[in-house]
Amino acid sequence: MAVERETYQKSRAGFDLIYNELQKKYDDECLSRLVNLTKFLVLKKCFTGIHRMLKTNINYKYLKKMILLKQQNLWKKIWKSKQCYTLI
Repeated sequence: MAVERETYQKSRAGFDLIYNELQKKYDDECLSRLVNLTKFLVLKKCFTGIHRMLKTNINYKYLKKMILLKQQNLWKKIWKSKQCYTLI
């Protein structure tokens, strides 16, 4: 009976060691995933802001070109030839 108890305790200690290692690896993975997700969300927010700024800048450039063309009375010619979308 003592041999069986000793064998059980040794195997239980081995299982506990394996379990603790796996738990530590799992916790590290969860932390790593959380850090990566946070970085991703920050980058997404930055890129969304940059995209919005670029979009505004493109619209500004487009409007500026239209004003210049209107001042030169070329707007009607371009509109009739349907090339207004190539000015962007």
